[in-house]
Amino acid sequence: MLKQTWYEIRQPLFIKQMVWVAAFWVFTIVIILLNIEFLKTHYPNPARPDDLLLDIFPENKDFIFIGDVLSALQVMTVFFVFLVWQNGMKHFPRLFFLLALMYLIRAFSFNLTPLAQIQPPSENFPEQHIIAQTFYHGMYFSGHTASAFIQAMFFRGYKYQWVIFVLATGQAISLILSHSHYSIDVHGGLFVAYFVAHFDWMRLVPRGLRNVPWMPWYDPQSTTASQVA
Repeated sequence: MLKQTWYEIRQPLFIKQMVWVAAFWVFTIVIILLNIEFLKTHYPNPARPDDLLLDIFPENKDFIFIGDVLSALQVMTVFFVFLVWQNGMKHFPRLFFLLALMYLIRAFSFNLTPLAQIQPPSENFPEQHIIAQTFYHGMYFSGHTASAFIQAMFFRGYKYQWVIFVLATGQAISLILSHSHYSIDVHGGLFVAYFVAHFDWMRLVPRGLRNVPWMPWYDPQSTTASQVA
């Protein structure tokens, strides 16, 4: 199995797709950082809405750690069970692309709906935690929730898909119980995940590029992929 995976990731097609995905991730990260700076500059005192679920369930910071553990378990499950074991690596570029696309959407969403952070990164993470200190800004929608459920929905119809849904649901619950997100952030993340995972993104690709297999959005099973003028 590992030998087959090593063979697949060395194929020119896979390498070309990953180069495109990596470039898109770099673009997405730049946009996220620019929008975070815009958020911090233009909304120094954002609104802090009431939240029914957060009022019902007391804050439990242990669920920050629990959510991180569930997230790590999900990533390992997706990689080793659904990519390496069941599919090989052929779907990895597309999944990685969809995750970047979701975060690109989020980069603009948290500026459209600026909400005060329930817990600033400085309260729960040390200064050495570069990811938290740099990227944990903006509330709507929950990128953790959307990322977890995109992974769960991406492998619809596959055996053991329910395992990813259980782990994703656990992460969403952990975000509420740890008061890391407003409940509307988690709610919105679910809808964004469904949209990103199910929308036929090939419809937005110029017709001349739909059958270019080394593009990360190429899906040989898509009906629009074969519709060339």
